[in-house]
Amino acid sequence: MITSHAKIFTKYFYIMNLWSIQLD
Repeated sequence: MITSHAKIFTKYFYIMNLWSIQLD
């Protein structure tokens, strides 16, 4: 359960990172 949670968080963080780059 913890691992899947970490995966979701990492994926979310990665997507937000791409968004920030695109907005810039």
